[in-house]
Amino acid sequence: MVNCCVPGCTNRSGDKNKYAFYRFPSNKLIRQRYIRAIRRENFTPTEHTRICSWHFPNGKKAGPVRFPWNEGKRINLPDDTRPHHSSPGNRRQDAAVEMEDAVLGPPVHSEAMLSAENELLKQHIKRLETAAAYQQQRFCYNQISHSEQLVTYYTSLSRAMFETLVTYVSMCDFTYHTFKVTTMTLEDQILLVLMKLRHNFGHTDLSVRFNKSVATVTNVFRTFVSIFAEALFKPIFGKGMPSREKNSQSMPASFRKFRHCRTTLDCTEIRIQRPDSCEGRSSTYSAYKAANTFKVMVGVAPNGTVNFVSDVYGGNASDKHIVETSGLLEQLTTGDLILADKGFPIKDIVPDGVTVNTPAYLFQPQFTKQEVMHNREVAEARVHVERAIQRLKYYTILDGIPHQYRNMIDNIVRVCAFLTTAQSPIISHEKLSNMSS
Repeated sequence: MVNCCVPGCTNRSGDKNKYAFYRFPSNKLIRQRYIRAIRRENFTPTEHTRICSWHFPNGKKAGPVRFPWNEGKRINLPDDTRPHHSSPGNRRQDAAVEMEDAVLGPPVHSEAMLSAENELLKQHIKRLETAAAYQQQRFCYNQISHSEQLVTYYTSLSRAMFETLVTYVSMCDFTYHTFKVTTMTLEDQILLVLMKLRHNFGHTDLSVRFNKSVATVTNVFRTFVSIFAEALFKPIFGKGMPSREKNSQSMPASFRKFRHCRTTLDCTEIRIQRPDSCEGRSSTYSAYKAANTFKVMVGVAPNGTVNFVSDVYGGNASDKHIVETSGLLEQLTTGDLILADKGFPIKDIVPDGVTVNTPAYLFQPQFTKQEVMHNREVAEARVHVERAIQRLKYYTILDGIPHQYRNMIDNIVRVCAFLTTAQSPIISHEKLSNMSS
């Protein structure tokens, strides 16, 4: 019993319909047309393969043209009026073309098929456009400017303060560290720098967020840290600490016993990568932190704002040495009071007429009642310097300074200190006014 090899055809020898079964032609060209016509994948006919005569409505010589998938469709047969060439090779080629036209017929396109193909092409184009737009997308200030919370999260400043900062910098005349950046708006460049200071995102991370090269990120960061240090920190802190009279206008109740206080001092340390040289490791090693650090002294006014920032010293520098060499003593006048921790034995180096008030030392088995009260009053007043330094450490770039930023550490600390003064006050204005009155 022989079966027809055409997919979907169930005819076989011995059926009552009594179809004839044909071999595949030996001519390679026509044989290939047969194979293409029956649409059977990975099919190679053998000498035993057969096609039933149902597929040859026009006779065996016309070839198979009727199949289950095109039954009822119009099939264009060869045109007898087509001109023929006399050469045998051309005649064979024309015959092959005629056979292919007879077997395959012209493409059939319905209106529904064209509509479906058109819709698929539209969807494909839309996907390509979306992918192209996504590749060009970048992080920018416009994406967060609508949200006060997002602006504060990324920059540590309010939206109004950030936009004021952008306006102020736009009026400054500055030169870029390496090359001029024209592919980013000024507000996006400042946003990038503040994000680096606040969150310490890596340069590769920032380059991906803003769709810029790592070299551009480095250039922008170095440029604007220098600009902020020159144009913002120096005009404010370069004039010196506010006077006692200025401080008295915003004196909290915790300073009622220290109304002559000019500043409250404390030092903070910044971890750094371990230096390569022995001298560098020795000068920056902090016994207190048991690590290599930089050390900076911060002065805070009674109202909780930073009013003095020293240069950065190695971690092994003593608090007394920093006070003596930082330039603080030159700003003090007779009648000033300094609040400090026990680690500041500076009473012997301050100018005449300047008082230093520190917590009492324990020379007896226990503190006296007067010493306990004194220590409590000093602690209540000094809490503001701790809160101010906590705001300074809020900038996570100070969690660990890498080698490439060591030559910028002074400016980085100064800029972070300035940014703390641009935030909302530690003590509300209403509370300050009630206390001072």
